[in-house]
Amino acid sequence: MTLAANAVLMTLFTASAYGLDGFAQTAEALVGRAVGARSAGELREAVRASFAAATLLAVLMTLAYVLLGPALVGLLTSLPEVRATAQAYLPYAALVPVVAVWAFLYDGVFFGATRTAELRNGMLLAALSFAAAAYLLVPRFGNHGLWLAFLAFLGARGVILALIYRRADGAVAFARG
Repeated sequence: MTLAANAVLMTLFTASAYGLDGFAQTAEALVGRAVGARSAGELREAVRASFAAATLLAVLMTLAYVLLGPALVGLLTSLPEVRATAQAYLPYAALVPVVAVWAFLYDGVFFGATRTAELRNGMLLAALSFAAAAYLLVPRFGNHGLWLAFLAFLGARGVILALIYRRADGAVAFARG
């Protein structure tokens, strides 16, 4: 039952990923153009505009999942037991867009700037945060712990990439190439 419920909720994650990844791809193109032009100002504006639009989408998706989540779950499965189980974990899926927005957007920024080594390193640190969270939370909280570990991974990935970007004074360093 838990596996089926998670599959239903991962459909909501996939919808979030498609929406947020669209803005990440836009950031990738805009940042790539700014890096090619060696324009820190254009890069800053590309990052700012991409984050503003993606954050708005993330907030709207979270609100939609909070307000319409049970109905969306109902559209994805007709099995009452799966619906009930999915609704028990729905708050975690509803948080995904607002927690993951930085992870998706910074992916686009780092790809666009061709800074893949930093992106790889950030992913490794985020994966370690997931492993640690899963190790600590899943045995004690079961599927709730798994969802918390997933949210920790997404949040850590965004925060780590933000710190790398800011530490390097991203716009200046990235525009220099």
